[in-house]
Amino acid sequence: MASGALLRTLEGRLLIGTHVGIKRLVDGRIETYPLPGPVQRFQVNRTLRDRDGGFWVGTLERDSCT
Repeated sequence: MASGALLRTLEGRLLIGTHVGIKRLVDGRIETYPLPGPVQRFQVNRTLRDRDGGFWVGTLERDSCT
Protein backbone atom coordinates (compact mmCIF):
# COMPACT_ATOMS: atom_id res chain seq x y z
CA MET A 1 0.00 0.00 0.00
CA ALA A 2 2.64 2.56 0.97
CA SER A 3 4.96 4.22 -1.49
CA GLY A 4 7.57 5.02 1.14
CA ALA A 5 6.10 8.42 2.03
CA LEU A 6 5.48 8.50 5.78
CA LEU A 7 4.90 11.50 8.02
CA ARG A 8 3.52 12.24 11.49
CA THR A 9 0.80 14.86 11.96
CA LEU A 10 1.20 17.57 14.59
CA GLU A 11 -1.16 15.43 16.72
CA GLY A 12 1.19 12.45 16.36
CA ARG A 13 -0.87 10.38 13.91
CA LEU A 14 0.95 8.54 11.14
CA LEU A 15 0.17 9.60 7.55
CA ILE A 16 0.96 7.19 4.73
CA GLY A 17 1.39 8.21 1.11
CA THR A 18 -0.01 5.54 -1.22
CA HIS A 19 -0.73 4.99 -4.89
CA VAL A 20 -4.32 6.18 -4.26
CA GLY A 21 -3.75 9.21 -2.02
CA ILE A 22 -3.08 9.84 1.67
CA LYS A 23 -4.09 7.38 4.39
CA ARG A 24 -3.77 7.71 8.16
CA LEU A 25 -3.38 5.24 10.98
CA VAL A 26 -6.08 5.69 13.63
CA ASP A 27 -6.48 3.24 16.53
CA GLY A 28 -4.70 0.50 14.59
CA ARG A 29 -6.82 0.98 11.44
CA ILE A 30 -5.87 2.61 8.15
CA GLU A 31 -8.41 5.11 6.84
CA THR A 32 -8.53 7.78 4.13
CA TYR A 33 -7.07 11.14 5.14
CA PRO A 34 -9.64 13.77 4.12
CA LEU A 35 -8.35 16.50 1.83
CA PRO A 36 -10.07 19.68 0.64
CA GLY A 37 -11.26 19.76 -2.95
CA PRO A 38 -12.57 17.19 -5.38
CA VAL A 39 -9.33 15.27 -6.10
CA GLN A 40 -8.82 12.52 -3.53
CA ARG A 41 -6.96 9.91 -5.61
CA PHE A 42 -3.35 10.51 -6.66
CA GLN A 43 -0.03 8.71 -6.40
CA VAL A 44 2.13 10.07 -3.59
CA ASN A 45 5.85 10.27 -4.23
CA ARG A 46 7.01 12.15 -1.12
CA THR A 47 5.66 13.97 1.93
CA LEU A 48 7.31 16.84 3.78
CA ARG A 49 6.59 19.12 6.70
CA ASP A 50 7.89 22.70 6.47
CA ARG A 51 9.25 24.73 9.39
CA ASP A 52 5.85 26.40 9.87
CA GLY A 53 4.09 23.04 10.23
CA GLY A 54 2.69 22.98 6.68
CA PHE A 55 2.15 19.57 5.08
CA TRP A 56 3.44 19.18 1.50
CA VAL A 57 2.74 16.25 -0.81
CA GLY A 58 4.79 15.44 -3.91
CA THR A 59 2.78 13.44 -6.46
CA LEU A 60 3.42 11.56 -9.67
CA GLU A 61 1.61 12.89 -12.72
CA ARG A 62 -1.49 11.07 -13.96
CA ASP A 63 -3.47 11.49 -17.14
CA SER A 64 -6.75 11.62 -15.24
CA CYS A 65 -8.07 11.54 -11.70
CA THR A 66 -11.15 9.66 -10.58
